[in-house]
Amino acid sequence: MAIVPLAVRVVEVIADRGAEMSPRYRYGSGCVVAGGWVLTAAHVVAAALGVVVRTSDKVVRAAALDPRFIGDVDGPGPDLALVSVVGLDLPPMGLAKVDRDSPTGDPVERCHAIGYPAFMERAGPDGVPVRDTVDAFGHIPALSLLAGGLLSLQVSSTPRPLPPERVAVGESEWSGMSGGPVVAEGFLVGVVTEHAPRAGSSALTLTPLTALQADSDHPGWSRGVTEPAGWWARLGVSGPGALRWLPIGPVGSARPAYQATVREIHRRTSPLVGRQRELADIASFAVGSEGYRCLVGGAWAGKTSLLAEAVVAALPPQVDVVSYFLSRREADADSARFLAAVVPQLAYLVGDQEPPTADLHQLRALWQRAVDRAAAQDRHLLLVVDGLDEDLRPPGLPSVAAVLPAGVGGRAHVLVASRPYPALPGDVPVGHPLPAVQPVEVEPFAGAQELAALARQEIDELTRDDETGLAADVLGLLAAAAGPLAIEDLTALAEVAPRSAALTRKVRRLLSDRAARSVQPVGPTGARRWQFAHESLLAHARTHDDLADPDFRRRIDRWADGWRDAGWPAPTDGGDGTPRYLLDSYACTLARQPQRLSGLAGDAGWVVAAIETAGADWVLADLRRAAAADPTHPAVAATLATVTGQAHQLRLSPLLHQPGYVARQLCLQAAELAEDRLAADLRTRLRAQPGPGLVPLWTTRRASPALAAELGRHDGPVRTMTALPDGRVATAVTGGRLLAWDPAAPDADPTELGRNGRSAFPAAVRAMAVLPDGRLATAGTGGRLLAWDPAAPGTPPTELGRHDHVSAMAVLPDGRLATNEYYGRLLLWDPTQPDAAPTQLGRHGNAVAALPDGRLVTSGSLVDGQLLVWDPATPGTGPIELGYGTLQAPVVLLDGRVAAPGFDGRPLLWDPAAPGADPTELGGVNNAIKVAAALPDGRLATGSHDGRVLVWDPTLPGTDPTELGRHDDEVLAMAVLPDGRLATGGGDGRVLLWDPTLPDIGPTELGRHDQWVLAVTTLLDGRLASGGADGRILRWDPARPSAGPTELGHGVVQAAAVLPDGRLATGNLNGPMLLWEPAAPGAGPTELGRDDTSVLAMAVLPDGRLATGGGDPRVLLWDPATPGIDPTELGRHDGPVPAMYTLATGNGPPIEVGRGNISVEAVAVLPDGRIVTGGTDGQVLLWDLTQPEAGPIELGRHDGPVRAVAVLPDGRIVTGGTDRRVLLWDPTAPGTEMAQLSCSVTTLATGPLGQDRSSLLVVAHQGSGISFWSVIGDQEI
Repeated sequence: MAIVPLAVRVVEVIADRGAEMSPRYRYGSGCVVAGGWVLTAAHVVAAALGVVVRTSDKVVRAAALDPRFIGDVDGPGPDLALVSVVGLDLPPMGLAKVDRDSPTGDPVERCHAIGYPAFMERAGPDGVPVRDTVDAFGHIPALSLLAGGLLSLQVSSTPRPLPPERVAVGESEWSGMSGGPVVAEGFLVGVVTEHAPRAGSSALTLTPLTALQADSDHPGWSRGVTEPAGWWARLGVSGPGALRWLPIGPVGSARPAYQATVREIHRRTSPLVGRQRELADIASFAVGSEGYRCLVGGAWAGKTSLLAEAVVAALPPQVDVVSYFLSRREADADSARFLAAVVPQLAYLVGDQEPPTADLHQLRALWQRAVDRAAAQDRHLLLVVDGLDEDLRPPGLPSVAAVLPAGVGGRAHVLVASRPYPALPGDVPVGHPLPAVQPVEVEPFAGAQELAALARQEIDELTRDDETGLAADVLGLLAAAAGPLAIEDLTALAEVAPRSAALTRKVRRLLSDRAARSVQPVGPTGARRWQFAHESLLAHARTHDDLADPDFRRRIDRWADGWRDAGWPAPTDGGDGTPRYLLDSYACTLARQPQRLSGLAGDAGWVVAAIETAGADWVLADLRRAAAADPTHPAVAATLATVTGQAHQLRLSPLLHQPGYVARQLCLQAAELAEDRLAADLRTRLRAQPGPGLVPLWTTRRASPALAAELGRHDGPVRTMTALPDGRVATAVTGGRLLAWDPAAPDADPTELGRNGRSAFPAAVRAMAVLPDGRLATAGTGGRLLAWDPAAPGTPPTELGRHDHVSAMAVLPDGRLATNEYYGRLLLWDPTQPDAAPTQLGRHGNAVAALPDGRLVTSGSLVDGQLLVWDPATPGTGPIELGYGTLQAPVVLLDGRVAAPGFDGRPLLWDPAAPGADPTELGGVNNAIKVAAALPDGRLATGSHDGRVLVWDPTLPGTDPTELGRHDDEVLAMAVLPDGRLATGGGDGRVLLWDPTLPDIGPTELGRHDQWVLAVTTLLDGRLASGGADGRILRWDPARPSAGPTELGHGVVQAAAVLPDGRLATGNLNGPMLLWEPAAPGAGPTELGRDDTSVLAMAVLPDGRLATGGGDPRVLLWDPATPGIDPTELGRHDGPVPAMYTLATGNGPPIEVGRGNISVEAVAVLPDGRIVTGGTDGQVLLWDLTQPEAGPIELGRHDGPVRAVAVLPDGRIVTGGTDRRVLLWDPTAPGTEMAQLSCSVTTLATGPLGQDRSSLLVVAHQGSGISFWSVIGDQEI
């Protein structure tokens, strides 16, 4: 579709009604939609004798009317018309329809209506009156005017006010807007219908394009036109199905919650009048090349209104915007809240299904991804931050200004607004672009200072004439709260009179009438709260003699203590429960009360209620603020680590209000982190809740606070890994599989990019590198050099050529790829020309690195020992020999010199600019150096065979190195973090974190692999990924290091069963059969024995023995009373045994209860003999064997295949699926989920627990570990 400026399409429509009519001419607007067809309103051209259109360049063209394409002026058909204009021929315009049936009913933002109103009429050069255009910005509420099917454009910015609601637009100076196009995201939605009833004084009514055709789902909307096909053809589309749905957003992603806050801020600001120039300047900045712009203005200048209008309504469609509005009066003004608001918006923009943890690393990584997206899609990225001067700056947190992105310019822009004072905070990094920006002054709107003075005067008068003391009480409490309070909150806190209906009425009248200028309501209808109308009014109240009494704050603290003692009951729609202020605002006001803040943040009850009310990201911001204020507080640290570990599960908003869900998830995470006090507290709270529920008992899963997530497992050792440009991690394993893992979605399975080699003859990947275009180059033992596209998994790779046993590769600055064979050829490849033969630079060594000047350096073996420099620009000229020694892989330092650590323990330093010169020997150790890395400060870090981690200073050759510490075995992997710290992995399985600037401190142990750590890499967000000989891929967060080593798991459990004595039997993939004692948390398992293959199924016989089946055909019988004794082989199948069940005694032919095309993955039997099944289609079905012809009853569905089914002793059903949900079902109430647990699951087992109305549930988790749960029930089913 060709792009035509919208200004070319908008025309003035003039209908001649005849000389006898008064007025003779009717004026309207229209839009050229396709060819010469102009869409306008039917009432503009109906009954006209002739019609002309006048384009924006004031050329008048004749138009032809066809009665078939003139709709109904007064219904029941649409008020739309098409006129044909001679001499116009434009390509079709994009058309859209508003999604009014979505579950969320999201509005369509950044809409505008363009037309030729009467007040824009001027005398032309020849004295003939002409009209100019008006562009009115606003948004379309999807659920407004539903009864008649029309749409309402809520106008928020105009050159002059719209008429009052009771006056039709056509009867005012806005006459002439009828037929004007309403456009959103560059698509035409409908036209203005100025004579129709309006939804408020700031609204324009429009007829949508969908009104052309009757909608059977909405018969009251429009009967449509007689021949809709003819209309659609002239509009340039096939029908309503070709219209684009609005609003546009990433598929499958929930809109960030903060967008609703921005809409609320925009809603409570008055429509902008006469500020088109400032909005046009902001729009121009957003599509220009400038990086930063800073708007500066005094209080009441209208900065917030201006920026809110720009974000919601007035930006060009090619601009993607994220925003944050600091507000002290709402206790929402610090860098933790900034990250909690902006990170989910950026994640949504780049299409991430689940937003990551809101920290500075994620902000930087997501910002870069959003910038790259904007460049790739020819769009612009804009971050808007209002109120930098209102930053609360809590202790321990950086300022908002300090965390703003530095990578701007081109297609990335940041727009900030502030008062002239205070100046920018001192923690803004040196070299950041913000301090160099010349501020742009915002002129106050007309009457701003008078309005501010009247509001302050109102506060003074209310307190001066306050005979009852009510005004002082209410305003003083609002000032002390520094956040929004409900009327119920104020009546509970007031001391001038007992709480009563009469007091409530007085407070309501005070807020809504007498204090209407100085306070304002916020929040949805039914949950209104009140705050000062401007930050300057809050500041005025805090210095007022009658309102600054410390007693107001003491009252709020005592009020909070009362709700703490009540256990922080969750708020309800009816207004009961903990006041929302205490859950979403109170913590932000405690910067000067650090002990109270720590007590609040470490209170499990408050955390649960706050997450249910404000969301996980908001609470994480509060917890980080508390941890920064008191880093040593154990309860705060435990709570922060626990909530961080479950944040991705707690963002599932539909589940937050399910009783016990938040506490259940946090309890499981606390148990995994060995935070026993927190887990016990949450367990007690869960048991106190009424109704059925799941209560965690204990778990074998253990995690380090630094372990952000276990991404998954390979079937063998992870040999090599690298970070992809999109933030994912690519890994390769023995067997040739190439996988891509998403650290932002640790619960998701990896994407298999492909296999290196044929399935029968897999080839090991020994080297990989990321090309400049984002593709992944791999090579290894298979002889092929392949380029894979991570964006197109499963597609065959491009073969760049063939190469024998590649040992190393390096990417040159020009994008070419150098590969090195084991003691063989050094080849140069051009990935953009896969059919071209490589250039052979020569033969040498088994390691290669690229120098900053584009040359290559290779190192030899113990035999040849040479260090050679090659120039890819002059192939065939031979290399330059830098030197000789027993060398490892070369490392290029920041100054361009090459460090070549030696097998003999000597790190040598060579200067490529001085070939032939002797190397500088930094020193020596009596042990082979296995790995090395260049530090940001220019020093060299090495890891040795004896486990030592050393740092060498190239400026001080001959001096002893600094020993940071040592592993218990050889150092095998090393990576440098962006902040200069060093991560190492060793043969002892540990992942250690070192600070080279603090050599005496020793390492921080992040955690352990079960075997050698073979690879460590730094991710784009500053975190680490490691791969080991145990096959696991782990992601670590250096910002949350562990206090000591933590066991991470016991293998993948594929089968489990509860024995008659209450013990649990588990079977692993290629592991032992284990017996666990649920009543002994933390006790290790007893090994029952070992199978030669994977245990996939098990069943308990009536005599207590255990039958198992697995990867081979055998069925084995084990006696739990005699662990260590070999099992008895009962017999053999023809193949593997994936499932088995214990049946009641009985004879007879089989009964077929149903069949279909869906594979049944899990089966269990209820106490009454019915059968429950789970299939690959996600259905959970209940079958009655006594009525095989009746068909099954569907209990419900998972969002993916059902992996496990189990039945509790009381008859309730538990299922687990690949959607990482464990669901509890009541077979007497199909379609109702009783409870949900969000976690991975491989198998389930159930049994009696020995407690009243409780059963034991065992969940085996993907990756490693099992957890034990008490299932509480009200009654037996």
